[in-house]
Amino acid sequence: MKLFLDDQRTPLQCVGYMYNRIGEDNLLYAEEWRVVRTYFEFKEAITTMAGQITHVSFDFDIHDTDEDGNPVTGLDCAKWMKAQYERSGITLPTVFVHSNNDKGINSILNLFQNG
Repeated sequence: MKLFLDDQRTPLQCVGYMYNRIGEDNLLYAEEWRVVRTYFEFKEAITTMAGQITHVSFDFDIHDTDEDGNPVTGLDCAKWMKAQYERSGITLPTVFVHSNNDKGINSILNLFQNG
């Protein structure tokens, strides 16, 4: 299963511009994804389906808040997901970042590349 975190877009809207980032793998965005719009939906999907998720694509600017009302970003979701996978010993899925926020793209990719 592929998981797509974005508060507005759909995976199909990312096919064109993702070619410049990931080459022909951009065609994955034309396939079926489970779309989650919020931090809570994301956490629920990871908690219940972690072993079934093969790919995750992050937006950075998700315009959401956590349990305490603090703003959260895709980076916060990525950090939470990474910790969950490390704790459970499950291999991380392939990670993409479809955000248009350059700083956000780099911060999420660096989280997974620099372990």
